[in-house]
Amino acid sequence: MHSEWRERSGPWARVTLPDGQELDVIVTARERTRDGQWWYCCEGVFPSRYERADGRFERKADPTAFIASADDIIPIPGEDYSALPTAGAVAGRQWLLQKLRVYVDGGASRRLHRADCWQGGESQERITTYEAERLLAEGAADVCDVCRPDRALRRPLSRIRQVVGAVLYRCGKPVVRGCGFLPRRPHGRTRTPRSDATLPNMIRAVVFDVGECLVDETREYGTWADWLGVPRHTFAATFGAVIAQGRDYRQTFQEFRPDFDLYEEREKRAAAGKPEHFGEEDLYSDVRPALAQLRADGFWLGIAGNQTVRAGGILRELFAGDVDLIGTSDDWGTSKPDPEFFVRVAQVVPFASDEILYVGDRLDNDIRPAAAAGMKTALIRRGPWGTIQQHDPEADRIATIRLDLLSELSEKIAKLNAEER
Repeated sequence: MHSEWRERSGPWARVTLPDGQELDVIVTARERTRDGQWWYCCEGVFPSRYERADGRFERKADPTAFIASADDIIPIPGEDYSALPTAGAVAGRQWLLQKLRVYVDGGASRRLHRADCWQGGESQERITTYEAERLLAEGAADVCDVCRPDRALRRPLSRIRQVVGAVLYRCGKPVVRGCGFLPRRPHGRTRTPRSDATLPNMIRAVVFDVGECLVDETREYGTWADWLGVPRHTFAATFGAVIAQGRDYRQTFQEFRPDFDLYEEREKRAAAGKPEHFGEEDLYSDVRPALAQLRADGFWLGIAGNQTVRAGGILRELFAGDVDLIGTSDDWGTSKPDPEFFVRVAQVVPFASDEILYVGDRLDNDIRPAAAAGMKTALIRRGPWGTIQQHDPEADRIATIRLDLLSELSEKIAKLNAEER
């Protein structure tokens, strides 16, 4: 029984048990609950017994199913988690794929719409940004001439075909690139990824988190306090207390309104003409100079964080000419600290995981899962999480680099790379 179980198709992962021990398990599925948290359905082998025909009992190894939080799951390098059955990721499926009942011979049998398009019809399914781009690149779907989803995807079909057509082989399996936003290089510049295995594992790509790394969220959380009808300083104090207790920041809202649903309230704010928003004035002052310096240093740059589709659009308006990739949790249908988020990051960055530096302000959401995925990490001390978590012992143990300003990155990366030579 044990050998049969081990021969099942994985993927395998390592789970941290409540007592701190670690166990290798098979992951069978994942699910995101209404509060936004990710959970993994696993099977592990535990001691058991069975009764023989003669009435005697023998020891046996028995596969046992259980559910673990994404915080307790550590991905194993080389395992492919992309085919796991996934439930609850509707927030990441922002496009409608309509099945056409009547279509022209030789034409597409499906039509792509934005999620809110009234032309979607009844025969439809929701798909992710990555799936939408792939369908367009393959010519397998027409586009609605009312909502024009190809414009919302923000790249010409010729560019989408180039991106989706690039195939990367990882662990002997083809992985199609293309999730995220890849703008053209300014001034015709190109950069060829280095694949020579004899080269040292230096940092060649830098990927940034968004909130409190690039964007100062003070104004945005202030507007949430206004929406809830509570004083801003009261909301801020409660927010800090929730984080200090190690709880999910979304529980802050429930302290004031127990039935609060963040996804529903975002929609209500948008309908009331008060959507979540940030702009150039909300960027930290060191962001632009740091990106310019890293670009001059020759690094591949990306932005990847837990953001909505709307926020992804704002990021593209702000940074389209500055970085090589912009990907959001809603684009990919997976969010941090889910290991799958960092699997997606690794898939779209044209370098090995240990050549990627992920920069973030949160030890729990950014640094720990990125390091578990084999990436180097930079922890910046700013914002609520960066301030509260800065004295955690793991901050120095796990983070490759500690920062006070993004402007320190260029020099610190250069020093690390020099040590690798």
